[in-house]
Parts: sequence; C-alpha cells; structure tokens
Amino acid sequence: MKAPGKLMVSGEYSVLEGAPCVAAAVDKYVECWVRPWKGLRFKSKSLGLDWVEAGFDGKTLKWKKPLSPEEGGKLRFAEKALEAVLQYLVACGKTPEGMEVETKSEETRIAGKKVGFGSSAAAVVAIIGGVLKLHDYNLMDEYAKEIVFKLGCLAHYLAQGKVGSAFDIACSTYGRLMVYTRFEGAWLDKELVSGKDVRELVEQKWPGFTQRWLLPPKGFRLLGAFTGQSASTPALIRKVRDWKALDGKAYATCMAALQAATEKLIKALDAEDPVGALNAVKENRAALLGLQKGAGMELETRGLRVRAEAAEGCWAAGKWSGAGGGDSGIALCFDERTAECIHTAWRKAGLQVLDLHLAGQGIE
Repeated sequence: MKAPGKLMVSGEYSVLEGAPCVAAAVDKYVECWVRPWKGLRFKSKSLGLDWVEAGFDGKTLKWKKPLSPEEGGKLRFAEKALEAVLQYLVACGKTPEGMEVETKSEETRIAGKKVGFGSSAAAVVAIIGGVLKLHDYNLMDEYAKEIVFKLGCLAHYLAQGKVGSAFDIACSTYGRLMVYTRFEGAWLDKELVSGKDVRELVEQKWPGFTQRWLLPPKGFRLLGAFTGQSASTPALIRKVRDWKALDGKAYATCMAALQAATEKLIKALDAEDPVGALNAVKENRAALLGLQKGAGMELETRGLRVRAEAAEGCWAAGKWSGAGGGDSGIALCFDERTAECIHTAWRKAGLQVLDLHLAGQGIE
C-alpha cells in the first residue's frame, strides 16, 4: 500500500472553525507492507527503527521492549494507527491475524529537516489501509475508504494531542485536489468518552465532515519550495487558540476573512477562472498576515515571504502552506512559462525548489 502527502492551498486555521479548505494530495508517498507473521511487529527504515514487537489485548497495543523517549516519539503514530484498526477489526467480530508491518517514506528531507508533506498522516493511512487489505477489505470501495479516513482521523487526532484538522488524512486517503470540511472537534471529543466502540464511532455520520474533488483548470500548476526550517503544527495551533481566548472578536474577523478568500478560490476553480483563483490566493495570504499580526507570531518567515513575493513578481500567487512558521511555501499558476519564471526566481534567491505534482489517487 502507499498513501500520498499533502499541501494546504487555502483555508489554514479557518478549517478548524468549520470552514472549507482547498487541499492537494502530492506525489510524496509513504509505502507500507503488511505481511502475515506469527505475532505483531513493526519496522520503519525511514524512522531508523528496526523490528519492534508488540502485543494487543483487544483494546490496547503495547510494545514488548522498553522504549527510549525518542523511540516512543517515533512510534506514537504507528502505535495509534495499529491500535485503531485492530480495535475496529475486533469490534467487527474478526480475530486480527498475526502480521509484520513495515513502512518507508518518500518524505523529502533537506539538511536532515522534514519539508512538511505530512508523512505522519500518510503513514497512518497506509498502515490502516494495509492492515484492512490483509483482512480482505477492498480499498477501492468508497465506503472502505471512508472507514480508513475515520480510523486515520482517530489515530492521528489522539497521537497529536487532539489538535489538527485532519485535512492531511483526507489527502492521503482520497488523493487529488479537493475541498475538505473538518468534522466537529467538540463532537468527536464527546464521542471518544461516550463508551462507544471504534466500529460505532467510524460507521456513523460525522457532523461537519465533507469532501469533494476539484477538477484542476487547464494548465494548473502547484509549485513548492522549502523554507529551510521545520515547524510544529500542534504548537502553532495552540498559540492561535491562546489569541482566540484573549481577543475573540478580532479572531472571528480574521477567520471570516480566511473563509471568504477560500470560498472565492473554490468558486474560481469550479468556474475555471485562473485570474479569480490567483486573486483569491493573494487575498488568502493577506488574511493570513492579519492572523500573524493579531496572534503576535512569526508565521510568514523571511523565506516564506521571499517565495510569495517572487511568485507575485512572475504574475502568479504565492503563500505559505499549512500552519506556517516554516515547512513549505507554495505558488499557484496556470502555464509552464510562469512556472519556470517562478522556479528561476526562487533559485536565484538561493531557495530549494521542490519537485512535486498532484497525486492522482489516494491510498492504493
């Protein structure tokens, strides 16, 4: 199995308030092999982990050897993914087979730093999909994909400390360019302590959750460049929440501006209106800079600003992607000549251009 990475095109932060976002699955994959074995064990060359055996008692997964804090941190997403999918199988009346699970990531690293394509989410989706496939689930079936998505949400949500929008899980599950609206976080928090089993949780309707694909207009290009530093999404989200608590009115105004820009982008892409799409991305960047000012945080670093301004200098549009503070900057354009102009400008500025394309499929 393999699952693609992600980039946020528009809708950062406002997606956490129930607004839609535009997100793209990109061709940076996590591969997963799930093979029959006498017990249960996990390995990830990308994480520098050799085989680690585990036990599962029907509810909880426990590693059989003492782990260092570093090893525990590396394993937390795999642990929650395996735990969620095994709990689901048990709730469905199945006896999980013995298996060995191995992952390998294509996540780009520059000078040892992650670029920010969402490899943890892709790994969660690939692991869950691989285990379900071993138990004869057809992952080409849309209902099965929804089960993968919801199990992935549970695993990633818990591994991250109940923060995040899960748009990265959606990208890894469904692929392509999409409009995504997050489930209601408060609802899920209540469901997690309701006593329902995992099957009941994932097989019910999730309030707020929607996903639909967008057909990219002719010539659509999504370009990326790395800032040179990685960012922590959960930490940034918590700081923005602090600002919300201090000045709810200003926060709400900012979220409304972010939502309006994203809705304009969706409308423009649906109408195959390149000029409207570029203007919407520029409007989104302006709203994000308002968020940066209000929260008193550096979200658009110098490297991200240079990338955005270089894109605008080529008559395109650029912004940061995701929570900000590092990781990747993106540019949107609609022809190869403009794309080459942007890449040339980025290289002249000493920036690291990323080779990426839309992923035509989600988990496969």
